[in-house]
Amino acid sequence: MLKEPLSRTIEESEGLLIMTMAKLRNKIGSLRYQAIRIWIDAFVVDSRGQDLIEYALLGGFVSVAAAVIFPTTVVPSISTVFNKVLSLLNKTAINMG
Repeated sequence: MLKEPLSRTIEESEGLLIMTMAKLRNKIGSLRYQAIRIWIDAFVVDSRGQDLIEYALLGGFVSVAAAVIFPTTVVPSISTVFNKVLSLLNKTAINMG
């Protein structure tokens, strides 16, 4: 025989449903937290791409150092050289095309 009656009131059923849903929400929230925590831990430990970032930082440092070391009188002459090369390339492209 059944120990508890089969018929429950609507209020009892609603209360049981609300409690069950609250437990499920808590469990889902806990699982989300665990998944995010695992992802963050893996991201912190993972060192792939570290070399790329180091090279980018090194390149930035070298470019800033070069801008500081070269006097402002050298920069316009470098610009002139690049402009001449560009004009020669344009002339060549026009003659070929």
